Amino acid sequence: MSLRKCLLFVLLAIFFRLVGNQAEHGQPVQRVQVKVKVGDTAVLPCNVSAHMNGETEDNLYIRWVTNDLSSNYVCEFTKGKSHPHDDYRNRTEISKEKNSKHLYHLIINKTRLSDEGEYHCKLGKPGKPGEDAASVQLIVQGREENVSVVFGETLAIRLPVTGNARVRFAPASSSTEADVCTVRQNTLTPANAYASRAALENNALRLDRVTFADEGSYSVIDVATGRVMKTAVLAVEGLVKNRELHEGENLSIPLCCLSSPYIEFCGPAGNSTADGVCQGHVERLTVQNGSLTLSNFTAKDKGKYIVREKMGGVVLTLTLTLKTKAIPVGTQRTDRRLIVGVIAGILPLILVVISVYAYKWCTKRKMERETRRRAEQTEEQFPLSEIKSFADVEEK
Repeated sequence: MSLRKCLLFVLLAIFFRLVGNQAEHGQPVQRVQVKVKVGDTAVLPCNVSAHMNGETEDNLYIRWVTNDLSSNYVCEFTKGKSHPHDDYRNRTEISKEKNSKHLYHLIINKTRLSDEGEYHCKLGKPGKPGEDAASVQLIVQGREENVSVVFGETLAIRLPVTGNARVRFAPASSSTEADVCTVRQNTLTPANAYASRAALENNALRLDRVTFADEGSYSVIDVATGRVMKTAVLAVEGLVKNRELHEGENLSIPLCCLSSPYIEFCGPAGNSTADGVCQGHVERLTVQNGSLTLSNFTAKDKGKYIVREKMGGVVLTLTLTLKTKAIPVGTQRTDRRLIVGVIAGILPLILVVISVYAYKWCTKRKMERETRRRAEQTEEQFPLSEIKSFADVEEK
């Protein structure tokens, strides 16, 4: 072969390599980029309508492959059914949409960082290379989230997928990172500093008794790829409580992970600066056996209290108010019984008085009716006109 022919052959090979957007039969190849988060479902599109070449849908053979030469088969579609391969089994299928567009999308559930790469949708016959119908670049990204936890409570970081992972912690106050734990085959191995606080529950890392020292960034790293699957940024918040107490009442509020806290008083009698930072340490409130306590509450104790840990973080903001004395329940019941007893004693007397007055009224009415009846009888026997005539005769 002459030098000119060799040079022409090389140029043609380079040309076809650069314009690789054409399939074997000259039909355009779909080139798409798909981005998903770890653990989400990826849908890789493939439209074979331009590559049918007169074939009926029942005779189509669709094959999805990757550029990974060791195990490039992902999933096959033949005779109306999907057949996933190896690592994609139980989480991959080809979705056939029966319409005029002939769509055969590759669906990958619970994506992993190792799924990232280039995927090809091929149309052809079993055992043959087939014609490219689509080329999809899948990019799997790590997840990010912000988490807020109250001081002393539990932090839960859900792992994106089951498998081997390593969790590292970067404090917000420094640039030094440290291992928290490793997870292998659903078994958690904590680092020494977290031995008593870290556990695995329902595929989530649980960190108990959170303090301000735990604020920072937690990275879940895939052991297989060394890439970050998830980043959780933790912010620790203080408790906010409002309590209403009677005079002389005692107060006890459980507080976790505190030793020698600093307690400030911002009540009516306290001295507060313009920026709201209260001054003056309070001796009345103390921390005993893991609880904030106050004995024999008085009206002078009303106000707002701020409890700080040794690093200055606000662990608790407590507002105390004086509760007005209410009538004890026992006294209320006694008063009710007394009222009922009085009513029960007076009621018969009232009934007697009402009966006497009713009897007198009835008797009076009866006498009036009797007097009226006799007057009417007398008038019938001796008419008033005759009585007047007789009286006139006697007068003459």
